[in-house]
Amino acid sequence: MLYAEEIQEVVSWWEDAGFTKIEFARQGVVKSYFTVAAGIYEPEYKKFRVEYTKFGMMAALMDDIYDLKSNCPEDLRLLTKAIHRWDRSILSGLPKHMGVFFNGINAAITNVAEESRTVQGRNVIHLIRGPWEELASLHGKEAEWRHSGCIPSLEEYQMVANLSVSTSVTALSPIFIIGEVISDEMLRLVGQCSRFLYHIGLISRLSNDIVTSEREERLGMMASSIGCFMKDYPGSTKAEAMAHLQGLIESSNRELEWQLFELKGVVPDSVLRALINFGRTMALIYKNSDGFSSMSDPGLEQLLMDFLYKPLA
Repeated sequence: MLYAEEIQEVVSWWEDAGFTKIEFARQGVVKSYFTVAAGIYEPEYKKFRVEYTKFGMMAALMDDIYDLKSNCPEDLRLLTKAIHRWDRSILSGLPKHMGVFFNGINAAITNVAEESRTVQGRNVIHLIRGPWEELASLHGKEAEWRHSGCIPSLEEYQMVANLSVSTSVTALSPIFIIGEVISDEMLRLVGQCSRFLYHIGLISRLSNDIVTSEREERLGMMASSIGCFMKDYPGSTKAEAMAHLQGLIESSNRELEWQLFELKGVVPDSVLRALINFGRTMALIYKNSDGFSSMSDPGLEQLLMDFLYKPLA
């Protein structure tokens, strides 16, 4: 019952914010909720789960907005500028969905920042806004690649795409209301610029790219891990590219295991679980297909239903 109530709370918020009126927006509330509830399941983390799911949904919406072909490059540049300045007036005259998105994310960030004051003892709004500002710039860069037909090197692509997969905004934005004091030193170890979060982002991004490559090729989106690898190594096959990416995922998993060992006792368990679970659930959702955007994986759908609604006993 608790999970169902929390999901309904997010659904009601999504409707009230006007996101249901954005026709191209993905409606993946249950899957977004699963990415947090699978690892942070205790009743006392209810507020964290709800806000995490909201930020995950808005991260997906931001991705959809920057991917939309009908959004011209100049409009996207203005959206990026508005997010960097947190100035709604910059969006005057632009497509309505941009304003709806801006209002929703700005309100959510302000709300979490206010709620976190008691535990954190400081104003953390700049720490929440920062990753969103970076994400907007990264999506803007990816949009430039698409509009120009540019295929970057794999190294350049990963510098952008490992972060644009939205680990930092989804998992870090609500971390300040998880009930632990989040110090600057802790953010250095597991925050936006840490190796810890880099590997989580890499696993999430490559898991996504492997199963979405055919669809993205049909849409003309050639700047992906596979396309970039094949450009770097002329004559290589798609199978060789996928094998290389799987190797990178396995390497990052080993690195994360070691880092988790090192961070035990230094970073609270709930914080580590909240962050590492993003990578784990992304790998699961994208194991066989694009499980977030489609209903083409019956096994995943059954798992979600069992997890959320089937009693343990």
